[in-house]
Amino acid sequence: MSTVQKKVLKKKVVQPIVSETATPVDNAPVDNTPVDNSKFVIPSSRIHNYVSGVKLNKDIDEKIQSVKSNGFASVKDSLSESDLTEITAKVSLSEDSNNTINSMLVRIKAGEDLSNVVSVDDQKKIGDIVKSIEANNAKGGVQEDINLANITVDYLSKKLVNEDRACVDVLSKQRAKFSKESFNVLSAFGDMVVEEITTFALSRLAEVGNSTIEPKYLFASNAQDGNLYDFYSSLPSFVKVKNAVLEEEASKELAKQLKKEQAKQLKKAMKNGEVVEQTEELAVQPEETVVVEDDVEDKKINFKFYVKSIVYNLKKSDEKYANTKVSDRYQTFCSDIVLDILDNVVDLSQIILNVMSTKTISANLFKTCIYTQLYKLRNFEDVKNELEARLA
Repeated sequence: MSTVQKKVLKKKVVQPIVSETATPVDNAPVDNTPVDNSKFVIPSSRIHNYVSGVKLNKDIDEKIQSVKSNGFASVKDSLSESDLTEITAKVSLSEDSNNTINSMLVRIKAGEDLSNVVSVDDQKKIGDIVKSIEANNAKGGVQEDINLANITVDYLSKKLVNEDRACVDVLSKQRAKFSKESFNVLSAFGDMVVEEITTFALSRLAEVGNSTIEPKYLFASNAQDGNLYDFYSSLPSFVKVKNAVLEEEASKELAKQLKKEQAKQLKKAMKNGEVVEQTEELAVQPEETVVVEDDVEDKKINFKFYVKSIVYNLKKSDEKYANTKVSDRYQTFCSDIVLDILDNVVDLSQIILNVMSTKTISANLFKTCIYTQLYKLRNFEDVKNELEARLA
């Protein structure tokens, strides 16, 4: 009796999704976090969290947080010579102003009248802080005491420039910043790609009469006729899943052929009067796939929920899709396609930012990153016009 061959595949275990909200960093420039536009299924705030928090600004934000928690020394060895020189210069140039602030703090703590110590401009800023506290207290909840002297001391202390403060200032200027509408470009384009993929997959699903949408239906469809096929079909996640599906289909076909051969041999043996035990295997069985949970894949942000929403939206376009269900495998596949798109945009953005010597990313910059990847498409102008129409 032949033995069953086993092929062991490692299955990546996806960690639970963490909060979508990026960790704020004090003293860092505030990005114009986008307000989600209902025109797009994939929310721009979700994309913002990935592009800024996980990609472009992750390293800098981690350094800033390290300085805030553990001081300048915790990141000193990782800074460039130019950064260190700038930090030293900031501290040196602030020596006189630091002395002035420290003198003011001594006078305030000695009980001197605040109007004699603090400038008119600073008095106005301190007044705004007091108004903000009063407004928050009026909302109820935990009440904050309003001690003018303490508020003034806290305000002035934050103006002191030491190595920690100088380091945070230098690093903060290196963070990529974004215009308010920039992430709408990526939301609209992500919607376009997932919609095209799903349209072809649904069409094939209906043809074969099944009810659960899977990636295999895309690969068996006429997706190559789509405007964006030549773009997304080269993405790593597409290639990876397509190869896996083809391998799975080949394995099933092999099993089918082996079963036919086994039946043929059995029929021949019985015709010749040979006694064959039903349990005996007359042919080598196909490989049995054993899934082993092993490597951990750290995907803190995905877009599976929004993929499902896009499928449900498209279901409404035709009654024959009404009972369609969405498999987790399909959601993961499309989500990974979106992540591939964002990764490519991030890489191109970094190149453009370095060449242009700027840190502000606009909607036009993101468009440039996308069009750079699409300009060879046979229907590039149609794709471009559709994206512009969605953004209008």
